[in-house]
Amino acid sequence: MKYLKHSLASTAIRLLIALAVLLTFTLTSVSVKAQCPTTVLASDLRAPTKIILSQNGNLLVAEQGNGPNTGRISILDPSSGERRTLLDGLPSAINNLGGFPAPSGPSGLAMRGRTLFIAIGVGDAALLGPLPALKCQISARRRRS
Repeated sequence: MKYLKHSLASTAIRLLIALAVLLTFTLTSVSVKAQCPTTVLASDLRAPTKIILSQNGNLLVAEQGNGPNTGRISILDPSSGERRTLLDGLPSAINNLGGFPAPSGPSGLAMRGRTLFIAIGVGDAALLGPLPALKCQISARRRRS
């Protein structure tokens, strides 16, 4: 009896997978052209990757940038399309790890209350490079007593 239940469940799963594959091929082979009106809200963005809605109805946009340290977070007014810069000069670079050059910079946004969280970078690979040089000289003088 236990074997029969396992066999039926296994067969049902196989049928569902076959149906999903069939539907996928059917839907991708049908060419449908949607005739939806579109409006460009902003065109001066630097590789936008994430958009969230702020508490007062503006759009916050994470932009990966187009070169070293050109990432930014912009505020877009949805009614006028006006873009203002919230943060600029965020870490970004061109990522060549996958063979195709792609920008890598601010890639995620989340807002909790009035706190904005920003994720920098994408994926799980890192390209190691030189660290910025920090030169600190601490001079201590001893008092003579």
